[in-house]
Amino acid sequence: MLLAGPKLVVDTTEFRAGFVEEEKVTFIQHTFTLKNEGDGVLEIIKIKPSCGCTSFESDSIIPPKSSGHITMGLDLREVRDLNFYKYLAVRTNDPLWPRVELAISGTLKFSIYFEPEAVVLPTMDKKDTVQEVALQTAQNDLQVNDVSFVLSDPPVEWLARLPLKFIFDKNGRKNAAGLFVYKLKIFYAPVDRKLSGYGKFVVETNHPDKPEVKISGALDVKK
Repeated sequence: MLLAGPKLVVDTTEFRAGFVEEEKVTFIQHTFTLKNEGDGVLEIIKIKPSCGCTSFESDSIIPPKSSGHITMGLDLREVRDLNFYKYLAVRTNDPLWPRVELAISGTLKFSIYFEPEAVVLPTMDKKDTVQEVALQTAQNDLQVNDVSFVLSDPPVEWLARLPLKFIFDKNGRKNAAGLFVYKLKIFYAPVDRKLSGYGKFVVETNHPDKPEVKISGALDVKK
């Protein structure tokens, strides 16, 4: 005789959003349907998002022969992957399917895509420090007008935004995808050799849809 128990059935484990334009869509939401086709109560024990850009709302108990839902939200403003795949790791009391991964995936079309994802400038040992950033865009006449660093927690108000020196190569090379890749070198001559902290590098451009590019990063002090 078989013991009664829950049996999880999911309508789909991945919602494919397709191509998403960065400036037009900032949030994606999808509701997954979970069915309990067993004879026991199905419990959603724990849900763990893959990153801080993912949120969720969920039923915790699904009676036998009933359905429940998990709604997943994805904040695209926090996503830097061209091809993204963000998920919820869901633990249940189904002995045959104790862990299920529910995901939202797609491809972001950035007005300006930059690499690396984050920039760290050390503020000691050298008079000037430099970091090179690649800016990728469909615009063939991109210009960078200014670069600065905004500290998240400045020690004093006048240090909240630090001006940076930069060199921008306006001759973009075309890549295999038909986009133009520009090189930007960022220099930092420390105001205070002990100054450090997290924040955003703000790159001001002439792009009509992306006048500011904000790159996460830090000023790092070697101890």
